[in-house]
Amino acid sequence: MIMNYTKRISAFLCAFLLIVCSGICVSAESKSKLIDDAGLFTSSEQTEIEARLEEVSDKTGWDVIVYTNFNGVKSDEMEDYCNSYYDKQSFSKDGVMFVIDRSSDNRIIITKGKAMYYFDDDRMDDIKSELRPYISSQDWYGAVFKYIEVSERYFDSGEGTGENTNVVINEKKDNPFLYALKHYGIIAGAIGLVTATITVIVVAHRYKHNGKQGTYDLKSNSVTNLTVSNDIFLNKTVTVTVDRDDDDRDSSGGSSNSSSHGSSGTF
Repeated sequence: MIMNYTKRISAFLCAFLLIVCSGICVSAESKSKLIDDAGLFTSSEQTEIEARLEEVSDKTGWDVIVYTNFNGVKSDEMEDYCNSYYDKQSFSKDGVMFVIDRSSDNRIIITKGKAMYYFDDDRMDDIKSELRPYISSQDWYGAVFKYIEVSERYFDSGEGTGENTNVVINEKKDNPFLYALKHYGIIAGAIGLVTATITVIVVAHRYKHNGKQGTYDLKSNSVTNLTVSNDIFLNKTVTVTVDRDDDDRDSSGGSSNSSSHGSSGTF
């Protein structure tokens, strides 16, 4: 029973792997580097171009693409249109694509992923300058081979060191936080360090006196001024005793005592 169950699982896994591998192979085979929808090249030219595109793609690790069409896309819409077209295909995330629109007579080169770093602004200007003579003479075959040659040359030369508008735009769009950290992190860190240092110094200075600096001296800053002085006694009893001469005692034949309630001072 257990053996039969194990065999079923093994058969299922093998079938699944065959399906996945078949899908990968079909995808790889259908990913042509030359899409000549405008029909600019003969069959033999297409074969030569395709072989050269594959060669440079294998060398660089990019997808080096040529796409011709009669779509009539306006010049100010070409970049968005071609970026969208590239993203919808099964191309690699790293690539460069030369697009020729014969209807609108517009051309564009777009870069993706790692390839962007090899096509800085100066290099983009240079490759366009090298392609213009071929475009002016309608030599599309020569233009495509020059594009492939220059792309390979840029790869061999390493990443560009000049300003790269494409990289900046994509970094801002894909990850604004990392872009800000990369370009402004040092400045922000320096400002934060200075602020923190000033704060620590101020706090340490204040607590150095252990609170004495903020103590109010009540004794030296107080004045007592008495304008009225009056003594008040509660329940004071005054007893007066009169001593008389013997003659008086004899004449009166006794003594007399009296008490009165009074206060001292002015009233």
